[in-house]
Amino acid sequence: MASRRRTLLVSLLVSSLAAVVLPCVRARAAPMVLGGPIDEVHVLVAPKVPRAGEPVRVLVGRLGDLGGSRIVIEGADGPIQPERLLGGEGPTAILAAWTPPVTAGPLTVRVLDAGGRELASASTTVVAADAPRPSPYARTDADLWPIEAEWDARHETLFSAWIATMFHVVPGAHASWNPLHQATRDQARNVLYDYLALGEDSGRRGRRLMLLTDCADTLYALRAYFAWKMRLPFLAQWCSRGTARDGPTCRTTVTNQRSAGRWGRDEVIRFMRFVSWLGQTVVHAGTARTLPDDPESDFYPVALERASLRPGTVYVDAAGHVLMVSQWASPAPGRFGALYAIDGHPDTSVTHKRFTQSWFGFLPVTTDGFKAFRPPIVDRGVVRPMTDDEIRVRPWLPPPSLEQAAMSPERFYARMAAIQNPVALDVRDAIRGAVTRLHRAVVMRADAVRALPPERWQTIPERPFSGIGADPAWHRIDPMRRELEMLVAIEEARLLAWRVTHEPGLVRGQHDVDAVRVAMAAALRAERVSYRRSDGSEIELRLDAIVEREIPLTYGFHPGDCPEARWGARGDERATCRTRVELASQRTLRRVLTEVMRRRMDPSGL
Repeated sequence: MASRRRTLLVSLLVSSLAAVVLPCVRARAAPMVLGGPIDEVHVLVAPKVPRAGEPVRVLVGRLGDLGGSRIVIEGADGPIQPERLLGGEGPTAILAAWTPPVTAGPLTVRVLDAGGRELASASTTVVAADAPRPSPYARTDADLWPIEAEWDARHETLFSAWIATMFHVVPGAHASWNPLHQATRDQARNVLYDYLALGEDSGRRGRRLMLLTDCADTLYALRAYFAWKMRLPFLAQWCSRGTARDGPTCRTTVTNQRSAGRWGRDEVIRFMRFVSWLGQTVVHAGTARTLPDDPESDFYPVALERASLRPGTVYVDAAGHVLMVSQWASPAPGRFGALYAIDGHPDTSVTHKRFTQSWFGFLPVTTDGFKAFRPPIVDRGVVRPMTDDEIRVRPWLPPPSLEQAAMSPERFYARMAAIQNPVALDVRDAIRGAVTRLHRAVVMRADAVRALPPERWQTIPERPFSGIGADPAWHRIDPMRRELEMLVAIEEARLLAWRVTHEPGLVRGQHDVDAVRVAMAAALRAERVSYRRSDGSEIELRLDAIVEREIPLTYGFHPGDCPEARWGARGDERATCRTRVELASQRTLRRVLTEVMRRRMDPSGL
């Protein structure tokens, strides 16, 4: 009975923390059916006009597989051997290459399959080093940027490939960027680095792009960045926050056809100001909580299958969080298959997340789940969103689907588990994966505790929670989400033995629950983490000790507490604690938790 009460208490508090952590233009039906192969190979050579003495970057994308394919580059002086190569598996398969500085003259890129057959090619001319560069100054009576192309198969595939390339990590590794422009300014990641040759990513301080984003801002900033560089239409709805059950109400549409006059003459500064205004004024996490049958929203729901969940797809947690799919990793010996996403935070950092229940919350409402950007289209000179019918006749776009809206959380997570690991796992891999996820969550929590000393958070706001739009001071306490991630990872590790013996198909073969528990305990004892006490000394803890401290850890997430209290210390380990939260703050926290639990149980309040 005590064990059942303990599990219920932790479950309630984990659910509570999850909630803390976070006129449209009418369109017409498509007049024709569009055909064409969806597995076409697309090649992008960057920058737009290569220059002698500078490197060239090549990006290849395909909706499908590129296994065994290779990139062959030939310049004016003969074959060019890339300095760096990158490959990634589908649903959007990628190949990317970075060359040394090239010489002036013709340059050809060919993509060959394993048998030497040419799949695609691209040709360009490398201009002389002293050739005139484009001027960053544009007309102020024109649009924010010109529209020279459309969101066709090429650009949708390349957008997905660009996201997969820029945020690629070795499966199991962790990466983060703070802020987002740390990634766009890294030419080893960003294939579109200085693509327009305006010094937009490398220029002097003051006009080099700054992308200070959080949550939904990150998604829109990346979509706008790609649209600006490729000269594509861009669109965002100006919406209310709405609720998890009813979705937002949209008032108007914002596009790149806005007059450029108010943003200045310099195209780089103009774009930077536009993205900043967009994130601060127009878009937010509620914008993505669209109803599944809303034909004019910025996003539309897709089917729950791997082919539809390509990099660049958005995941919406109706409780108030938004992520973007960045990578897939198929299962391999000793490794789970996994879907990865990037996650923007209120402190402007962007981190890498593996699909788990803690990071991809799914409520029994219809506004959450995986969604794709609804592409904008130019209709009689005006940018508007595509209709569902127009999307369905474009085979390179994942079709709209109401499948997720009819799913329970249990069915949703079971389907995602099957997509990521279609073949049952070895029990040792299952244990190793659970321990690895817990270790990573604890390390990230330790980093967050260390980054926010308790003296900065002696009191908490009297009204810290107001649905999806939290008080800014409270919202910036991003460790709240780290607490949730750690607690859910503890629960997953604790319950693995039960799942192995009660969920057919999770692992291969039959296993005794006690034997699995013994193996899990041994794996937890082998991993260690450390935290810094108030006096600066380091304390090392085994993961099994972390699991045993689940209850004090659940109550120890107040940022104003000393590190010892936050890590559930007792006895001599706690003796160095110098800071405790005031009783008033503790009472406020209890009121917050009560309100959060009420809202979590009734999604209409979110």
